[in-house]
Amino acid sequence: MLNLPNIKPFILAFLGFLLILQVFIVVSGAPRALAGEGDFPALYRAGQMVRMGERFQLYDAAEQERLDRKFFPNRTTKTNYFYHPPIELTILAPLALLPYDAAYFVWGGLGVVLLVGASVALKPQLAKFSAVTAVPPPILFLAFFPAALAISLGQDSILLLLVLAFAFRKYLEKRDIECGAILGLSLFKFQYVIPLLAILVLRKRFKLVAGFAATALISLAVSWAFVGTSGLVSYWHILFQLQPEMTWEMTNLRGVVETAGGTRLVTLAISACLFLWCALEHFRDNAFEFSAAIVCASLISYHMHGYDLTILLIPIAVVLDYSIAERNWLGIFLACLLFFTPFEIVLWRTRMVYLFALPPMALLFFLAFQNHSHSRGLAERT
Repeated sequence: MLNLPNIKPFILAFLGFLLILQVFIVVSGAPRALAGEGDFPALYRAGQMVRMGERFQLYDAAEQERLDRKFFPNRTTKTNYFYHPPIELTILAPLALLPYDAAYFVWGGLGVVLLVGASVALKPQLAKFSAVTAVPPPILFLAFFPAALAISLGQDSILLLLVLAFAFRKYLEKRDIECGAILGLSLFKFQYVIPLLAILVLRKRFKLVAGFAATALISLAVSWAFVGTSGLVSYWHILFQLQPEMTWEMTNLRGVVETAGGTRLVTLAISACLFLWCALEHFRDNAFEFSAAIVCASLISYHMHGYDLTILLIPIAVVLDYSIAERNWLGIFLACLLFFTPFEIVLWRTRMVYLFALPPMALLFFLAFQNHSHSRGLAERT
């Protein structure tokens, strides 16, 4: 195990600095969110539409705009449309029983609880890190900038992290049907879970499909009960009619390629190659395998905002613990780079957020390279 007595104080100081920044981000973002900015207003409005009996008009853009003006009459920015799958209403509808301000704080508090829960689920993957630094896993997770951004904006990325953390545990235990069923619970962010599932299935974990299909069918039935056939059709349409988003906001391959002037076809071609490589590459173990699939799925997804980088806490935990045990400073550096909050803030300010897709890319190839290094080591010893 790596001995860090000399730099342990610096690690603790670094994490303390990051925690202070996280609190600042959440506190400074709250007034804007309470004024109707950010992403939570769309989630709250969806819950209100269910409460008011307007669930069949949930994806009607004109109705969303009308209610937006009603709930936030003083807001000057455009309507942030609700375009999440109807299944998420099972969580959002109860929030509509609260006033908006109270609902925002409850949602933020729930995000903190879920983040701690995810860190507990991944505690075995951080055993060496905690032994060396004496830092509990929840502290590490709370110091991650994308998580603070998700809480500040009122996003649901931390819920996705928790679901993937439990699926990860089942994957390591080779309980594939249960793993697939849990992955099905993350369909509210289908742009990540579908490529993730496809990569894992191509790695000959076919039983994942059975569990995933069962949960997906239940989700579809619940979604239909909420919005009906017309609502599901409207949902399909609104996905293709949303206001365009700037590619510089996307922390994925699409952001890098299209901001640099590449076409959508180039993005698709590179994404397909990365997908196939990740599905066919031999990784060190199941933890590396699942971690690489998460990173790859995030890179090839159509949408990948900064707050959704929260799901990278799973591969970060795996790489960080492995690197401490193997005394691999490159892995430690990559993990720390993803925690470097000031760097991310600068990229937001300069509209260069897409550049933050580069550290995950490096993390993905690091995960693959360790398998080859391990194989060479075994060959040399024999």
